[in-house]
This record gives sequence, C-alpha cells and structure tokens, in this order.
Amino acid sequence: TTNRSALRRALVRFDLQGKIPANAEVDSVNLTLFMSKTKFNTGQLLNLHRLNGNWGEAGSDATADEGSGAIAETGDATWSHSTFNTQAWNSPGGDYNANSSASKIVQGNGSYTWRSPGMKEDVEGWLGDPTMNHGWILIGVEGTNATAKRFNSRENPESSTNPKLTVYYSEPVSAKVIPSTVLNQTRIFPNPFRDQLSIEYNLVKDASVEWKVYNILGKEIRTLVDKYQAAGSHRIIWDGKDDSGSPVNQGMYYAIIRTGNVKIVYKIIKSQ
Repeated sequence: TTNRSALRRALVRFDLQGKIPANAEVDSVNLTLFMSKTKFNTGQLLNLHRLNGNWGEAGSDATADEGSGAIAETGDATWSHSTFNTQAWNSPGGDYNANSSASKIVQGNGSYTWRSPGMKEDVEGWLGDPTMNHGWILIGVEGTNATAKRFNSRENPESSTNPKLTVYYSEPVSAKVIPSTVLNQTRIFPNPFRDQLSIEYNLVKDASVEWKVYNILGKEIRTLVDKYQAAGSHRIIWDGKDDSGSPVNQGMYYAIIRTGNVKIVYKIIKSQ
C-alpha cells in the first residue's frame, strides 16, 4: 500500500521454453528481485503466488518515483483487467492460487531471493505444460499505508538488478546402468544425511576409482577417493566437509564416481 492508500501488486513471468532440456529433472528454483525504493526499512512479508490466468503487458510507464502509477494502455494488466480493457480478472487484483508458493521478509533496498519447494513444483508444472505458465504475483502488506516496496523490472538499465529466475536441474545419466564388468552393488546411506554419509561399492575387477562431491552449481568441493583399488568391496565415509575441512551447508549435492569409462551420478541431500 502506498503512502496515499493505493494498493500495488507485481506480476512476473519468465519464458522457459527451450531453456531447459525436456528430460531434465528440476532440483530447485530461485527468484531474485532487486528492491530499489521503500519509505521505511521495516521488515515486510512478501508472498509469491502462482497466477492462474494470462495477463498482458503494453507500454504504460509511470514517472517519478512510480508509486502513483500511469494511465493503462490497451493490453496492460491492471487491478481490474488481466488485459486492458478487453479481459477482466475473475477477481480484482489478479487470479492466483490462494496458497503462496514462497514467502520472504524484505527490509531495505537490495537484492532478495525467494526459494521453496512450492516454486519448484510451479516450474515443473510449467515445463510439463507451457500453456499454464502465467508466472507469479507478488503480494505484500496491504492494510497499512507506506508499506509499498518497489522492485526493478526487466527494463531497468542496470541489468544486474533485473528480475532473475535460476532453475537448477539435472539430466538423466546414461551410465546409471552399471556395466557388470567394472562396478556393481553401490549403496549410499543414509540419504538425506546429517553428520556423515556412507558409500559402499563393489569392484568386479581391479580399477582406478575416483569419487568426488560437487555442489548444485557443479563446483567440485571434496575428493573422497582417487586411486587404484583392488577388486572387492569398499566403503568410504563423507563427513559433510569440503576439501578445506569446512562443513558444507544443507542442500543438494552430487556424488560422482568415475572408473574406466564409467561415470555415475548420485544425488545426495545434506540435512540440518
């Protein structure tokens, strides 16, 4: 709500078609927005809701500090219309899922990132059916004046502050079918793990073995094994630390074994 009691909501949508492989599995989703103006630095809870219908964007552009808005142009989304002035929202203020996909407390100017399992589910649904990708609506505090928060849009000349959607995904690994001539009976437990992860595997014959752990961005963080090993059963332990001895944060990681021409990727979860 602006200082003059006007309600403001934000719509955001990203085109995902052709950006992510069709057979990819979504691991997590981050939405980063840059807040460039607020009257007070007090924390406000902003909720992200999945939109349930199409909306338009024309050329209207508010002036000055932009809180007063601008006259809608044909095709714009407004409080009353999803597409001005031919298609009205079913409910003024937007048609959206009542359950929020994610929430974030924002305060002063700067970047803020929303992430949640709900956002992951939204993106998975949009990838499965692109016609349902209507994006999200961002809703803040609407009962108190001067709680409005302004976020930069994609037109802002400072491109580093434009809205950014990051989708982390993994593709199926063909080497999941383990050649019996090299490796079999791999077991990783417990998964998720808190303090330590056990990896048990059996080599059918002597072979060079490399076990490494990578974070979700694909950065190598720990080498567990890198040597020639005899045939038979083996067990290694990961204590949840990187190569420098620092504990890693909770989240998803990848344990990757390479032996001969075999490469196998395992998803592992570090919990609190």
